[in-house]
Amino acid sequence: MSRPLLVALIVLVGVMVAVSQLLLRHGMRQLGAQGMIASWRMVPAAACSPWILASLVLGVATFVVYGYLLGRAEMTIIAPAINGVFYLIIFVVAAVWLRECVTGTRIAGAALLLVALWLLSRGAR
Repeated sequence: MSRPLLVALIVLVGVMVAVSQLLLRHGMRQLGAQGMIASWRMVPAAACSPWILASLVLGVATFVVYGYLLGRAEMTIIAPAINGVFYLIIFVVAAVWLRECVTGTRIAGAALLLVALWLLSRGAR
């Protein structure tokens, strides 16, 4: 597999995981607003939520692309790189769109993650 394709697929899976998690968060927040989170009514309501169903479908698609990657590249490169991309996307979205607290420590952690991703990319064949 060519290096540009590998990088593109890693980023794609990272984005897919992040979007799936954001869809799930939105769907669960809606259920929480309806008072269903700690109730048995949550299960059928979650099964009918378009946000949660979209998260599930995207999760399955992510699994397929991830499996494809694992069959063609080293797991020691793929798994950490996908998780790093995912965490960076979630960090930015949480800070910008969800207006969550971003401390200096969290920014330093994100910077270290960028360094780790760079080091991982240097070790790829």
